Amino acid sequence: MASVVVREFESRHVAGAAEVLRRAHLRHIARQPLLALDPDYQRLIHREREEATGVVALVGETVVGYLLGRHASGLLGPHVWSTAAGHATDDPELISVLYQEAAASWFSAGLSRHFIFAPADREHIEPWFRLGFGASAFQAARPVDGPRDFDGARDVLIRLSTPEDLLEIASLVRELDLQLKASPSFSEIVVASEEAIAQDWRDTWELDDYTHFVAELEGRIVGQLLLYRRPTGDLRVPSRSIDLGNATTAVARRGLGVGRALTTAALEWASANGFSVMTTDWRATNLVAARFWPHRGFGATYLRLYRSIP
Repeated sequence: MASVVVREFESRHVAGAAEVLRRAHLRHIARQPLLALDPDYQRLIHREREEATGVVALVGETVVGYLLGRHASGLLGPHVWSTAAGHATDDPELISVLYQEAAASWFSAGLSRHFIFAPADREHIEPWFRLGFGASAFQAARPVDGPRDFDGARDVLIRLSTPEDLLEIASLVRELDLQLKASPSFSEIVVASEEAIAQDWRDTWELDDYTHFVAELEGRIVGQLLLYRRPTGDLRVPSRSIDLGNATTAVARRGLGVGRALTTAALEWASANGFSVMTTDWRATNLVAARFWPHRGFGATYLRLYRSIP
């Protein structure tokens, strides 16, 4: 550790950082195989550097770690966002050294809220916890052809949705936003009206990237689930994968197996259409999702970590 020097990240460090990221990602794949197998590491570093600042750890002229964070604003106010390719080290204990230097610069620039994505294993998470971060969200994956007999509601009908279902879908989507505003999530998202949500979702059936299901019980739509063909090129997005991007069950119908039936149908559709991995994510404080998805076979691949400095 004494031989490590931390410097501002410069363009000449891209190739070395990409090699560190490659080694770190291969170690991650050994523990969690449902990840991208052969990403373009240098491209990821170049993309991560856009609107970002950060630091690099060097032993001599050799890169042994780096940390990059994009400067952002918006609903959350000024903050730093560092994705799965935003940091990597040959030794997880370097994380604290890198963060000490990068965070000083970020805080001086008025960026006091920091989001970091880290591999979901103890070795990589504990250094961030010791720095005051907490678990904010989970990114997860499961094999499409793994177990999917979830004992869904017997009388529920799962079908592909149509544009005629839009208003009922919008009402269900809004329920998720309301849930995230409530305790213990206390999300800062703005809960839109059903009309505004319907407008956002209006072109769902015209876009090839989406496949949408609804669940009917006693003749009424009581659940919905959206699949999204997420572009590859990200560390968490393997080829032949599809993302479970949104799913809700009407509050009054929860516990009957509607969500389980939707998930089973989505996995069966994904298998029939040549997908091998399904990804999803959920907020750590969304207790309904945090209980539901792991029981559907989804295992964490990355954690989104968060620190707010008063």
